[in-house]
Amino acid sequence: MIRNNHRGFSLIELMIAIALLSFLGLEIAQYLKRQQATMLASESSEANLQRSEIVKQLFNGDLKNAVYIQPSCEENPGPNRDVDRPCAEIKIPSGFMIYPGAGYTELNGATDILPPDNLEANVEDLTYASDAIRFALYDFEGSFNCSLSKEESVNPSITDSVGGEAERLWAGPECEDLIEEGHLYVLVEMFDEDPYSYTADDYIQYANVFQATDVSVDPGVEVQIDALSTENLFNQPGGLGLSGYSNYARIYPIKFVEWAYDDGSGDHAKGLYRREIIPTAQDPEGYQDWKLIDATVDGIQFYPVTIGSAGFTQHNRTMSFDDTDTANDGMEDIRGVTTRIVFKSPRARTDGSTYDNPLTDTVESDAYPRLDTSFYVGLQNTEELN
Repeated sequence: MIRNNHRGFSLIELMIAIALLSFLGLEIAQYLKRQQATMLASESSEANLQRSEIVKQLFNGDLKNAVYIQPSCEENPGPNRDVDRPCAEIKIPSGFMIYPGAGYTELNGATDILPPDNLEANVEDLTYASDAIRFALYDFEGSFNCSLSKEESVNPSITDSVGGEAERLWAGPECEDLIEEGHLYVLVEMFDEDPYSYTADDYIQYANVFQATDVSVDPGVEVQIDALSTENLFNQPGGLGLSGYSNYARIYPIKFVEWAYDDGSGDHAKGLYRREIIPTAQDPEGYQDWKLIDATVDGIQFYPVTIGSAGFTQHNRTMSFDDTDTANDGMEDIRGVTTRIVFKSPRARTDGSTYDNPLTDTVESDAYPRLDTSFYVGLQNTEELN
């Protein structure tokens, strides 16, 4: 006889096997969940880094083309001749302007382009966690430079013949198809502080912004340009003829660019915005539409940098000028800016982790990872000729 020793599993054995399988399945599920959370976190970090790199490149591209504007005015005169225009009356004192504690709404509602009242305020008094910025750029789409006519004994000059205080300049005949009514320009001249030294570092650049409000052409001879200052957004009172320029100055086309953040509490989507200011004869103010650059930006701050006699100074959003240091007593002394941007991932973590926006006093404690990034951009077009 052949004896059959095979038998089935007992109930206890089945229960133990099911328990082991359930435990193993639970561990596998937990492992997969941890792996998914890690993968999502990695994807969020990578996406934030990619977005930050794109914004950084855009901002770098703007700022590296910024116009260095050191206006010639009574307290800071170009040495060519007497200057009779107070610096406080210069509407555009620098090619670079920080608006501490301001955002999209403040810049969008501004009726002038003057420096903000809180430029030198205590940073603790700012009620908004982000800042805005405006700077002048060389307009490379219409890139050129025009020389003033050497045939005029006083160029630029003052004239009242166009209905109020105005600047009048005469450019050479090569400029007759270049200068357009309503457009923005910068008048630039290099002054040699020590003509007997024969070294390049003695040259200092002065530049004032003007808008051409009337252009008339004498073909083949010269271009007459008026810059009316009455009720004008850009032109200084009295015109550039009171700012000490000579007929060796040159004219370059420019535009303005603004960057500002909106927190989404109003009528606009949250994010980082950019717009250009390009006046024309048909639109003398020239404000273009705002463009959303990145909807994941959670805040932005700007830290201007000056290089005074004591060395490198990074200002904390607002400016701390030193009246005893000519290299740190005005906006024209800014040599760069450190930009701090916080990006918020659009995808929440699922592992219980919480995150905060480091720019705000509010503790968000949400599940959205942030990337807090900073980068420095130095201005290229400063006053020294090296």
